[in-house]
Amino acid sequence: STHPALATAVQTFLARDADVATETGDTPAFHRALVLHCASRGGPGADALLARGAAWAGSVEEVAASCVLAFTCLPGDGPLEEVAARFAAGAAKAAKNNAASAPSPRVLVCLGPTSPASLAAVKAACAKAGVDLVAAHAAGPPAAAARRGIILHLAGPEGPRAAVAGILDGACRTVLPLGDDPAAVTALAAAALTARLGALEAVAEAMALAEAAGVPDARAHVARLVADDLGAHPHS
Repeated sequence: STHPALATAVQTFLARDADVATETGDTPAFHRALVLHCASRGGPGADALLARGAAWAGSVEEVAASCVLAFTCLPGDGPLEEVAARFAAGAAKAAKNNAASAPSPRVLVCLGPTSPASLAAVKAACAKAGVDLVAAHAAGPPAAAARRGIILHLAGPEGPRAAVAGILDGACRTVLPLGDDPAAVTALAAAALTARLGALEAVAEAMALAEAAGVPDARAHVARLVADDLGAHPHS
């Protein structure tokens, strides 16, 4: 995963279900329904999930042939566009060859960072193959994610978006809709970055004012006050 907070949230969610399996001696249906594929089979957590009943797919196309929902967390536009093109091709081939048995409709979920232009291109490529695209933006640090403290925003068609929310809700504090356009998540990410930069400027100005007023260890005191306030209002 390229988003530490989201990766931590999902890993915590899966670990919780793994604990349930250990206590009851059964494998959760959620694990039995998982199909995994990554560049390296030894990816973080993959072996543990495979041991608990998840299946392994040898390619992106194989994932498309066997899954209704596919989650990706890729580092940027190029990898996402490549994987999306292969997924769409695999979905189209599976639908043609196995019209009666192939799962449909399919949804590709983008959890990694990407640009509006790339999301638009991926959305168009997916639509040609009958695949819906849902994009996500996670707000919150890894420490909050470990206790289901992050907020997840989802953008995409209403039906697929609701299906994705139903799965990821167990890994997050809350899941909020952002409308039908997947590119909305990148606009939100840009707005959040602008807000953080503004907050940093405000903190620097507060430190300078405290120093000018002669407050001892002004920077440390202001930093502590800000940290305490963020701790009390982690999503403000």
